[in-house]
Amino acid sequence: MTDVTLLDMPDLVMDKILKKLKIAYIMRLRKVCHALRDYIDTKPEYTIRRIKIEVHPSQIHTRLKFHSKTEITLIYQKQGNDCLYRVSNGLLVKYYLLKNKYFMNVFSGDIVDAVKNQNVPLHRLDIYGTYIECLLPFDFEPHVIEVKPNDSETSWTCSILEFIGGFCKSNSSQNPVNSSDFDSDPDAPCPLKPTAAEFYTTFTRILKLRDRPIQIEELIITIINKSDFLNMVPYIDIKNLGRLDISKMNYKNLIYNKVRMYFDELAELDGWEGIRSLNLNSLYMTLPFERFFHMTGVYFPRENVTIEEILYLKENRSKHFHALGNLLHQFQVMLTTPHISYFNFQYWTMEDADRVYSTLGVFRAGIEEKCWYYRIPDTDEVLGLSIDIFHIVSFSRMSASEVPEGVVVMN
Repeated sequence: MTDVTLLDMPDLVMDKILKKLKIAYIMRLRKVCHALRDYIDTKPEYTIRRIKIEVHPSQIHTRLKFHSKTEITLIYQKQGNDCLYRVSNGLLVKYYLLKNKYFMNVFSGDIVDAVKNQNVPLHRLDIYGTYIECLLPFDFEPHVIEVKPNDSETSWTCSILEFIGGFCKSNSSQNPVNSSDFDSDPDAPCPLKPTAAEFYTTFTRILKLRDRPIQIEELIITIINKSDFLNMVPYIDIKNLGRLDISKMNYKNLIYNKVRMYFDELAELDGWEGIRSLNLNSLYMTLPFERFFHMTGVYFPRENVTIEEILYLKENRSKHFHALGNLLHQFQVMLTTPHISYFNFQYWTMEDADRVYSTLGVFRAGIEEKCWYYRIPDTDEVLGLSIDIFHIVSFSRMSASEVPEGVVVMN
């Protein structure tokens, strides 16, 4: 009699078996053979929905959220020549001390399968960098695993699969946050920079292993250098990227010296026209506003702004963006381009500020901003415009019922 294997099971039976397994065991089952992997990958509930990665000077925090609502958190901490490793699922947690294992290699071995074999669009990828350490406490006995120096990079990847069913509750207190105050030296090097550079090199290499660019609906990323993002772009399906948020990490020397980073190269990317929402923090762009009008929402800093640019946005709000001539043009765009729900930018200087305010008409004064409201022709909508004390100019569409009481709505 021939032995019956999982591959011989009808789909209905296979589905019932998989529903009885926890996500970690399903991930292990994927590695048995190509046929099982291909079958499991057709089931969206077993794929990853969101990946969140936090990069610290001596740590990497990774959170995986699956479509099945399961969530796994992994922390990799450099501990001398070893790696202190924390795996958790809710309140259950397990610690490992991996002897002779470099924390970045452990991270790479765990995440490579999650990224390489993701066959459905990833709803969201967050990559966040911070110079603040959140070090794991060491007032417990971790499970020590001896790893030979010549072991392969992926020899330890079973860790993410084995912790389910083997959890232990840690009696350690909540992880302390160890952060030093800003010192007085504005030129002190950023402690995150070496780890961040190594992380982005590693993560780009993992993306490169895929047979096609990864599809992501929302990408939120913190960078130190433009190359951190640009090097990985060829392996991301930019054409289908719904939301792109990029922030430059403002470490102390960047703040004190007011170092500005310009990122006009974004508009040259293959797939720029497919990006529907763009938010840039501390990354300046000098492009004409028209280059953003295919998007539904925009925020970015720019060097200076004129009344022409503001009025240009106003008149076309429901169409195109430019400075007094450019602002006028942008004003027009916001009125005539229905798909744009908001268009915000932060300026360094405004030419003829008094002329800007007098041209825009009657405003409503808030605590931190001045607000103007304009009827959008042939609709029941209103265009809101605000300029605040932080030099942020905001255009937004709203229904007439959303307009605050007592304000003047201009034509």
